Amino acid sequence: MKDKLEQLLRSDRSDAVLLRGATGTFLINIVAAVVALALQIVLARMLGAESFGRYVYVMTVFNFLVLFMTLGQESTTLRYLPQYLGQKEWGLLRGFLRRSEQIVLAATAAVGIVAATGIWIFRDWLGSELSDTFILMFGFLPILIYPQIQSAQLKAMKKPVLAQLQNQVLKPLVLGLTLLVMVVVLHRSPTAPKAMMAHIVAAVAALVMAAACLAGMKKSFRSADPNYRTKEWIQVGLQIVLIACFNTVLNYCDTLMIGSIKGTTDAGIYSAAVRAAHLIAFGLAAVNVILAPMISELYSLNRMSELQGTAWGALLVSLPALVVLLVFGHWVLTLFGPEFGKGYSALVWLSLGQFFNAFCGSVGLLLVMTGKQQYVTVTVGASALLNIVLNAILIPPYGMVGGAIATSVTMMIWNAILTLTVYRQLGINPTIFARPCRIHNR
Repeated sequence: MKDKLEQLLRSDRSDAVLLRGATGTFLINIVAAVVALALQIVLARMLGAESFGRYVYVMTVFNFLVLFMTLGQESTTLRYLPQYLGQKEWGLLRGFLRRSEQIVLAATAAVGIVAATGIWIFRDWLGSELSDTFILMFGFLPILIYPQIQSAQLKAMKKPVLAQLQNQVLKPLVLGLTLLVMVVVLHRSPTAPKAMMAHIVAAVAALVMAAACLAGMKKSFRSADPNYRTKEWIQVGLQIVLIACFNTVLNYCDTLMIGSIKGTTDAGIYSAAVRAAHLIAFGLAAVNVILAPMISELYSLNRMSELQGTAWGALLVSLPALVVLLVFGHWVLTLFGPEFGKGYSALVWLSLGQFFNAFCGSVGLLLVMTGKQQYVTVTVGASALLNIVLNAILIPPYGMVGGAIATSVTMMIWNAILTLTVYRQLGINPTIFARPCRIHNR
C-alpha cells in the first residue's frame, strides 16, 4: 500500500499532479494564514488604532482596484498560458505574455497618475496622513499590482507553491520586517504612509523573486517571434472582470444588507460566521490553484476526462470542517467574543451552502478555463440578482438567519446550474458522485 502511494505521488498522472499541488497549496495556505494574522497584529500594535485604520482603509481600496486594474488578465493567463505551452505555440505564448503585461501596466499607470493627482488636489480635505498614504499607493500602483500577474504566470506554469510563497508569505514577511527596521532601527515614527512604503518595498521583493523564477521558465520560447490576438484576450479578460463583479455582489451583499436593515452589530456577528464558514471552502480553494492551468492544458489536448470527479480533493478538507463547525460552531464563534455566539444558526446555514459548493467542485473554473465563460456570466449574474431579492425578503423577519438562508440557497442554485452546464458542455461530472478517472502514465 505504501509503495503504491509513493508510486502515485511520483507519477505524471493528472490525479497525482493535482494531489501534489493541492497538498502543497493547502500547507502554504496554512502558513500564509498564520503570517497574515501575525502581520495584522504587528501593524495594529505599531501604528495604533487611528493610523492602522487609515492604512487598512487605503488597502481596502487597493484590493478593490486589483479586481478591475488587472482587467481579468490573471484568469486569462491561467487559461491561455497552459494551452499555448501544451500545444508548443511559442509565438502566441510570448505575444500573450508581452501584451497582458502591457495592458496591466498601461491601465495601472494611467489610473495611478490621475488618482494621485486627484488626491493631491483634495489633500487638505482628506488630511495629510490619509492623503499621503493614498498618493503612495496610487503613485506606485503598477509595482503593487504587477506581482499579481507574475503570480498568475507561475500558477499557469504549474508552480502554485512558488506563486503563493511570493504573494502570501514573502510579501507580508518583508512588509513587517521593513516596518520594524523603519521604527526600531531608524527610529521613525510609525504612520500609515510608512506602512505603505513598507508595502511597496515588499512588492518589489516579491516582483524580484518572481522574475528570477520565471526567467528560467521562459528560456524555451524567448527567441520566438511574438504573435498577438489582442482583441480576443481583452474580450475574455473583460468577461472575467464582469464575473468577478457579480461574485463580489454574491460575497458581500448579505452582510451589507444585514447592516443596513438590522444594524452594524448584527452585520459584525454575521461577518464572523461568514469567515468561519469559509473554512469549508479551504480545500476547494487549494484544489483550484493547481487545477486552473491543468484544465486549460487538458482541454487543449482533448483529455478532459482526466478531470472527472475532481471534487473529491476538496471533500477531504470540507467534510471534517463541516462536522467541526456543526458540532463546535458556537464555541468557534465565541472566540471572536461572547456576543458572537448568536451567529451560530446563521453559521449552520452558511456551512451547508459552502459544503454544497465544495461537493460540486470547480464548476465555474472548468467553464471559464475552457472558453465557456458566457455560461458563468449569465448564471452568476442572475444569481447575484436573486441573492439581493432573497435577502430583501428574508432579512427583515429572520435577521442573520434570513441572510444566511438567502446566500446558501443562491449558492446551491448556481452550483447546480453550472454543474449541469459542465456535464452538457464538457461531458464530465466534477462532483463527488463521479469517481476520479484513473489515468495511465503519460
